[in-house]
Amino acid sequence: MKKSILVGLIGLLIFTAIIFKHMNNYNLVVLDTNVKTVTIQDYPIALELETLVVESDVIVVGHFEDFIESWNMARNPKDISKSDDKMYVEGRLFSFVVDEYLKGEGDENIRVNLRYKYQDIVDEMYIEPIPNEKIMLFLSKDKVFNNYYGTMQPFTFRVVEDTLEVKTNLKAVEDEFKKNKITILDVIEKISVIEKTF
Repeated sequence: MKKSILVGLIGLLIFTAIIFKHMNNYNLVVLDTNVKTVTIQDYPIALELETLVVESDVIVVGHFEDFIESWNMARNPKDISKSDDKMYVEGRLFSFVVDEYLKGEGDENIRVNLRYKYQDIVDEMYIEPIPNEKIMLFLSKDKVFNNYYGTMQPFTFRVVEDTLEVKTNLKAVEDEFKKNKITILDVIEKISVIEKTF
């Protein structure tokens, strides 16, 4: 009994390290003294554009295409290539067609993982993708499984002409991002400043 609890805890730690690698590195580069981040449960939350730009491996514009499969994101601590047989954290993999990489580079078609359930409880942050809706995603790459996942909340923005509209289930975060109009050009300018910093 104690051994299976220990194995489960180790699996949870590995899962957390792989999926949420940026949780303790919010302010890697501070472009502004007003950089705001908070954490709700195990989600890092960005309250401004600079944080999302700095923390993301890639920033892409494109659209979700198809649901690929569900999988157990909780991994066996002895062999992370296998799922944990005692814990279930359902991820849903979707194909995403990239029209443009604003930051980073990669394939034209990528797999984006969205956390859907923990045990039998649907994740409060889950938003079902709308196929063919033009969006911008702020993503990190899972180098073990070659998937992408949201860097932090919010990581999805609807593209309406050149303006970005945040997509999140967190009202306070939505309100924060709606205070100022955000455009694609704003994102490109933030990326340019970061690239000059490095």
